Amino acid sequence: MELPKVLIQDVESEPGSYKEARQSKYSSIWDKTTSAEFEGLLRAGTFALAVKVPIGCKIVKAKARLVAKGFKQKHGVDYLETFSPTANAASIRLLVALACKYDLEYLHFDIEQAFVQSELDHEVFMKLPPGCESMAGKVVRLDKILYGLRQASRTIHWRLVSDLKRIGFKQSLSDPCVLRLMMGDEVLGMIAIHVDDILYAGME
Repeated sequence: MELPKVLIQDVESEPGSYKEARQSKYSSIWDKTTSAEFEGLLRAGTFALAVKVPIGCKIVKAKARLVAKGFKQKHGVDYLETFSPTANAASIRLLVALACKYDLEYLHFDIEQAFVQSELDHEVFMKLPPGCESMAGKVVRLDKILYGLRQASRTIHWRLVSDLKRIGFKQSLSDPCVLRLMMGDEVLGMIAIHVDDILYAGME
């Protein structure tokens, strides 16, 4: 028995980005689906404009970040693991409750530029985008973590835990993201970690 033969011609692979969709020969079709998706998000109230300058006011400060295209990294080449634990909700509630009950010093802060202070454990190269002045378009080797890298949160977590242990903190057995500083049987302070955000309760 002879099976029917089907000849498929003029088949274009699915675009991987908006730019590719716009350059596709089927761009008019992609335009319609893109518009429909965006309008659906607007109707659902998915987001709102973040910058609304009151009348008579002006923007006096802006923030920019150089972000690596982590989605282009290859497992086993640019990174090995990405899992990064965070303090669970019960631990955070307990920390707050203890601070209130015993009238402890309570602080919430983040580590400034934590992402760019940790060393990379793999060789990662990136091409600098426009806006990087004279180095735009040049390829550089990253020696430290940069926003967007797949292993960023994990690297920051273990660097922070390592530094805290070095100065005397010990990890909780029930939650590795909670550490305490002891003096004999007395607890001097407790810390809960969520990436680069820290909750502290203890002595001043």
